[in-house]
Amino acid sequence: MSLDYKEAINLIESRHPGTKLRVLRSFLKDLKPLVARPEAKLGSCRSCGMPTTAKVCAYCRLALKIEQLT
Repeated sequence: MSLDYKEAINLIESRHPGTKLRVLRSFLKDLKPLVARPEAKLGSCRSCGMPTTAKVCAYCRLALKIEQLT
């Protein structure tokens, strides 16, 4: 089935050169705002001092959960 799509796209490209490039550029233009995110501020973990974007790093949070289970 995907070969059918590939053949169709190649046929369109052969009849209208540049179509693949225009589709790709349009896709990337639409995708860019979806993946863009504001820069997170990097701080230090209250527990171990390692860099993190949260108050406590993921490792320390996991270690605390494991400690609470045992």
